[in-house]
Amino acid sequence: MTVKPGEVHGLIGENGAGKSTLMNILSGLLPWDRGELFLDGASYTPGNAGDALRRGITLAAQELSLIDTLSVAENIFLRRLPDRKAVIRYPELLDKAGKMMKLVGMEILDPDTPVNRIPLAQRQLTELAKALAFDSRLLILDEPTAALTEPQAQRLHEIIRDLAAGGTSVIYISHRLKDVLDVSDTISILRDGQVVDSSPAGTVTMDEMIRLMSGRESRDNAASPSGSVSRGRITLGIDRLESRQLPHPVSFDCFAGEIIGIGGLAGSGQSELLETIFKLKRAESGTVTRYLGNERITLHNPRQAIDLGIGFLPEDRKRQGIFAGQSIRLNLTLPGLERHAGKFGIIRSSHEDLATEEQLNQLSVKRVDADQHIELLSGGNQQKVLVSRWLHKGADIFLLNEPTRGVDIPTKHFLHELFTELAARGRTLVIVSSEIEELMKLCHRILVFSNRKPVKMFDRDEWDYNAILAAAFSEYTSGKSTGRLH
Repeated sequence: MTVKPGEVHGLIGENGAGKSTLMNILSGLLPWDRGELFLDGASYTPGNAGDALRRGITLAAQELSLIDTLSVAENIFLRRLPDRKAVIRYPELLDKAGKMMKLVGMEILDPDTPVNRIPLAQRQLTELAKALAFDSRLLILDEPTAALTEPQAQRLHEIIRDLAAGGTSVIYISHRLKDVLDVSDTISILRDGQVVDSSPAGTVTMDEMIRLMSGRESRDNAASPSGSVSRGRITLGIDRLESRQLPHPVSFDCFAGEIIGIGGLAGSGQSELLETIFKLKRAESGTVTRYLGNERITLHNPRQAIDLGIGFLPEDRKRQGIFAGQSIRLNLTLPGLERHAGKFGIIRSSHEDLATEEQLNQLSVKRVDADQHIELLSGGNQQKVLVSRWLHKGADIFLLNEPTRGVDIPTKHFLHELFTELAARGRTLVIVSSEIEELMKLCHRILVFSNRKPVKMFDRDEWDYNAILAAAFSEYTSGKSTGRLH
């Protein structure tokens, strides 16, 4: 693969195709076995990340490399803090950080704010500001818009074009194919560790890109529910739920065999809703009721929710989902280990191994074996393991926060098919997604949030893209009240 000076070079491929591995090699984080690297025609052999930085190669990774207990400013300039005699000059640091934050659209945030107090989208922008703080010859952006809104993504694309016009080369990795086509000059496609195509962006179509990534003709097999859902029994009731993060009451019921979507602009309260339903966040008022036959059980904590058949998939799988440093097996079976307990509570390893392999095969998880550490899997395969965790546990209610964020298109289609199949088998799914198209494709109803307020519940026969988008913006310009949603 060749990247030219001042070129935006798009790089796409399925999860596990080798994109992140290649970028880690270029940025000095991984050694390589064979072949050569050249920088400006001269042999390039970085011994570590510091070597790459000194040569002008900067990586903004998909899995954020921020230190939560440090401020935004400290994270941005951590690799070259302004100091005098080993004492950090904070006024200079805050001034420089403020300029970088303004560049990426974070000017309203105090640069002295700890990173652990800002939402995922702002952490993504902090990672970008950290990379842009260096005068790079080659800037590598791995899924830079995964957590960003459309206006934030467009602003980033403007920054990329300006950098390229100034002579900086950019490698742009994304599963958002439209973004890749929009911003790239050249697009290279990886499949199974090999570049299978490299072409000018204007000469390749989206269908061709998908076909080259998968190695087969592109087709969307994900079934989409048609018309109104034939509702089964009520499984979960949310009644006037409020919290510090959700200052307006939220009320709706969930039914067996139904997929409910939760949409809205980033930071509008969707994630907080799922976490409050699962009791990860404290509710100030209102109730969450689990319906089991003739029983009505009020939820009080996550352990109780799990025991009552509710599974939860977090927004940030690295920080909130996986147990890093532990095996795929442990990550998959931990909530349901009691299934494999024998006499005196001792875990029957062979029984656990068999169930693990069955789940991994069912979801086509690419791995060496079940003893492999989960962080060594691609992002999409990690996500499959986290979904398998709740299938193994036997959950019949799934609270899924951005379940397809940062995964490749074939994995996304696979998960869509799985969610549709689960609903057809009578399960209840509540899905938060920043993609309106995804919600319209999968869901029977869509609840839209605007400025942390539930503004409208759409049924399939009344929604369209523009109406949902208008609802998402409505409370940023209007103060209308909202009643109970059904």
